[in-house]
Amino acid sequence: NSIKYVPSKDYKAFTQALRKVYSAPSLKACQNAFESFKQQWTGYPGAIDVWERNFEHVEQLFDYGSAIRKIMYTTNAVESIHSSF
Repeated sequence: NSIKYVPSKDYKAFTQALRKVYSAPSLKACQNAFESFKQQWTGYPGAIDVWERNFEHVEQLFDYGSAIRKIMYTTNAVESIHSSF
């Protein structure tokens, strides 16, 4: 949902910065990456707000190991299972 607030010219850079947040190795690293992400993308407050309102759900993902999180992030369920093998 946050992508709809970002113009197409910034989409790639925005998603690359966002990937650092949810692919962080630990919850603490995720929180630090999110703070950096917010500072970098202040020009898109709507996109940041989506993540701030839902960040508790991102934090819950870190209750699982990195292999499980990788499967959860994949949008295609079949592709996710195949990649885990």
